[in-house]
Amino acid sequence: MRHAYLVMAHNNKELLKVLFGILDDEDNDIYLHIDAKSSMDPEGLDKVLKYSRLHAFKRFRILWGDATQAACQMFLLRKAAEGCYDYYHLISGCDLPLMSAGELNRFFEKNKGKQFINFDSDGPSEHENCRYIHPMQPLLARIPDKRSPLASFLYHIDDVFVNRQKAKGKTTGLSRGANWADITHDLAVDFLSHEKELLRRIRFAFSADECILQTYCRDYAKEKWELYGTDHDYDGSNLRKVDWERSAGFSPYVWRIGDYDDLMSCGLLFARKFDWDTDHEIILKIRETLLNRNGERK
Repeated sequence: MRHAYLVMAHNNKELLKVLFGILDDEDNDIYLHIDAKSSMDPEGLDKVLKYSRLHAFKRFRILWGDATQAACQMFLLRKAAEGCYDYYHLISGCDLPLMSAGELNRFFEKNKGKQFINFDSDGPSEHENCRYIHPMQPLLARIPDKRSPLASFLYHIDDVFVNRQKAKGKTTGLSRGANWADITHDLAVDFLSHEKELLRRIRFAFSADECILQTYCRDYAKEKWELYGTDHDYDGSNLRKVDWERSAGFSPYVWRIGDYDDLMSCGLLFARKFDWDTDHEIILKIRETLLNRNGERK
């Protein structure tokens, strides 16, 4: 089986080197998008790889909570789908695998054909981020200071529109879940065939990247694909280890060396998030463990 890892990154180049080194395998290729706003460049990242091919892009100015995130995901998927891989794995540049490249490949061989997608509910999402149209979101995403008078004014206008929708009982019908997923080639091709319509539908959702794949599955491909799990959490459906209980605001908790045993014994595929400056010891220890498992391939 052949695998394409789609990586969306902004910074943390040293972490990316570790991530790529772990994923390096003759069955794997890496498709990297670096935020166009970032000063980081891909130079030197390919030198980490002995077996995988790196395809690097710097096209989108990614705005948090904005449809640019979903557009970037679709761009990477379209580029990778040209290579006709068995699986496409969307991860962030702050992720690390919790299995070696060989272990990951064997896991997906064993579960061939299953889709690893997270949903936050059995039907259309109840979360206000995507349950209602947020017409001011594209503008708000472009304002750096969310506490500025202009941002406050736009939030107020947005609330007016949302309250009107609530009063009339109007909802978008969008589904929602984690954007990080592992999908097969057949699903990727069908998903991409609906790209324009889906991007139009989710353009006024807050965190649109968390709506596009789930809405596709529910509205365009009902019961067409076999899901790995149906639990409404990372652990049961897309096998990601993410700690929101110790999170700071809208960002997950950053793993540290004291979390090593918990991470390596959880039996999941990936964990996020890591940060080189916060704690690179945990990053290097995971790398050492996984490279040793993979036959000392360095």
